[in-house]
Amino acid sequence: MNELSHATEAADDLVLDEEFDPLAATDPEPAEPNAAETGANAEEGDAFLPYVGSPDEAPAAPAPDERPAAERIADLFDRMRPRRQVFLGILRFCQTPQRIADVDAEVERLQKHDYSVYNGANLCGQLERAGALERTGSDEVSEPQLVEEDDGSAYWVPTEHVPEQWQITEAGQAYLDADAPEDRLRAKLAEDAAYERIYLQVLQMCAAEGGATAKAMDDALINDELLQKPRLYAAYFFNNLAECGALVWDGAWRITDLGRACADELAARAEA
Repeated sequence: MNELSHATEAADDLVLDEEFDPLAATDPEPAEPNAAETGANAEEGDAFLPYVGSPDEAPAAPAPDERPAAERIADLFDRMRPRRQVFLGILRFCQTPQRIADVDAEVERLQKHDYSVYNGANLCGQLERAGALERTGSDEVSEPQLVEEDDGSAYWVPTEHVPEQWQITEAGQAYLDADAPEDRLRAKLAEDAAYERIYLQVLQMCAAEGGATAKAMDDALINDELLQKPRLYAAYFFNNLAECGALVWDGAWRITDLGRACADELAARAEA
């Protein structure tokens, strides 16, 4: 029997339901939505759709930080530890009012060898929100004023224009005055007393002519048994020293006067 015969027999066996109505197999009307679908207060016939906002609506402004300026400034410096020296440099620079462009140029100088995604506007804006900086003056040029004398004469007098400037606030000055890098360095060394030998080695490497690179310090410390458990790397130590003002980066890590005094003290303790 060939394939055609099989197909013919299968067709003969097919029984059609003459009463089957394909349109009747589906509900002609959808079920009424229940209360959970429409919402308790939905009007009859209204479908419930949650409000997700309009694309034209501006995002809600963040709640204002009501903490005292001193607390906000301390929090900013703690959160932005890698930018600490730059923040301090900005505050020192703005102890007298400085034009916006001049502050931006100073930030570029401060970060010349320390690349950051933050520029002058970003950093000053953060200091302003924390209460450490404030804007003074305006970039708007006022119209000259007409002065009329009693004798009927009149003349135009140009108004004094003070350009927009950044200036340190009282809270910012208080933070700057209270900054004590030597105290912070001593506190860090006391906290990491077990690693005094490592801090001394890093300081001595950075005191060499030409300073030291991160790779050179990593190579020197990578196999030190003291740094295996917990695993620590050179960056932990030179970053801590830099945040306390004992090292600076200008294309290489170099020791500062504070760092030299610290190295002398550590060396004396190691020899005792």
